[in-house]
Amino acid sequence: MRQSAEAVTGCLVALAGGFAGLFAWAAGAETRARAGFESGPEWSVLHTELPLTVLAGAVSALVVWLAPRLGGLRLSPAGAAVRGTLLVAALVGFWLIAEGWYDGLPAPASERKP
Repeated sequence: MRQSAEAVTGCLVALAGGFAGLFAWAAGAETRARAGFESGPEWSVLHTELPLTVLAGAVSALVVWLAPRLGGLRLSPAGAAVRGTLLVAALVGFWLIAEGWYDGLPAPASERKP
């Protein structure tokens, strides 16, 4: 029973990390897609950035969730609360890092002022 509960929890953690990555990607996706050349939109925003950001969010959440387990620590109720707090902190940190990364990208040519 415990293994199935951990498996379900791990899936939910990966899902939460994926959604954090999706929300981080979606914040300025339209602006980044319009930053392409005059020939059309920049499709790498959809084909490359979206899957990589979602995958990075899921992996970072799973790493933080698995770290105490891999370290050999047994989980008590207090340990589970600490594990949840670390997970939330990691997801917020990931979102902030992704937002900072995307804010550092060049602005579209139409928004630049002479």
